[in-house]
Amino acid sequence: RDFCLSRGLGDVYKRQKLKREISQIEGNYWNGLPIAKLLADLTEVIDRAIKSLWAEVFGDEREISLFAIGGYGRGEMFPRSDIDLLILTEDTSHWRPQIEDFIQRIYNFNFEIGHSVRTIEDCVTEMKNDISVETAVMGRRHLGGSKDVSSHLNKRLGQESISEDDDYFGLKEMEQNNRHKQFQNVDYGLEPNIKNSPGGLRDIHTVMWIALKRHKTASKRELRKLGVLTKTESQLLAAAEKFLRHTRFGLHLISRNKEDRLRFMHQRELSTKLDYRSSTGKPDVEKFMQKYYRHVLAIQEINTIVIQSFRENLSKIS
Repeated sequence: RDFCLSRGLGDVYKRQKLKREISQIEGNYWNGLPIAKLLADLTEVIDRAIKSLWAEVFGDEREISLFAIGGYGRGEMFPRSDIDLLILTEDTSHWRPQIEDFIQRIYNFNFEIGHSVRTIEDCVTEMKNDISVETAVMGRRHLGGSKDVSSHLNKRLGQESISEDDDYFGLKEMEQNNRHKQFQNVDYGLEPNIKNSPGGLRDIHTVMWIALKRHKTASKRELRKLGVLTKTESQLLAAAEKFLRHTRFGLHLISRNKEDRLRFMHQRELSTKLDYRSSTGKPDVEKFMQKYYRHVLAIQEINTIVIQSFRENLSKIS
């Protein structure tokens, strides 16, 4: 009982400390700190909280590992985004009580999480059956537990044929086309989804996932060296990504949830708070949205060029 009370009080203190740290980062957004630093700082703060909980529940156990996947795995933690986690172990039933305790304590921190618990065999099977699982596992980031588990997974993946480059490319292209159809209408044109609309952040992710699968890197610098991106394309993509990330971060703050659709009221509020002004000094939402659409158009054009290049290269190989 005393242990549970002590742990409970400890979690309350951690939760309050975490809330203060996140509030400080959110305040730094309005003070103009670079978006790359804000995302990195928010990811680091959440990493510390989750690693601390993991250490308390699992100690130095060597037969289980924790990974960040998805946007969290990429270090792109936005204020209201889900925290996606992957737990790997060879005996899921043995660790079930501890895993349930760990997950519940994360929920008590008021985090929205998505989690999966798999053996390496399960992981390989799921990757073969679902391209989204393959994509997530490819971009995993180790948070806690044994790094040997990740090494064993890498070894197993090296022995297995998960998907060929052309199959992966085809499925990702189809996935993108279906998403574009869903978000490509007049309503989403006027009130775009920063993440999923054509020219949104997901179009950048798609290019990077295909590059990671084919070239084993998603670094824009490395992709320039490989000729996947030109210098100009790399610069335009970086500028567009920076703007969309910055806009999405602010959108999460003013909407107070994981809203990714830039509705008219949010366009007005963001343009005002970010000090977009006309020549007369009045708030200028049109200036803000013109900049948005300019970056989106750049992403669409680069995405089309790179996708076409991948398609041609795969055709030559086959």
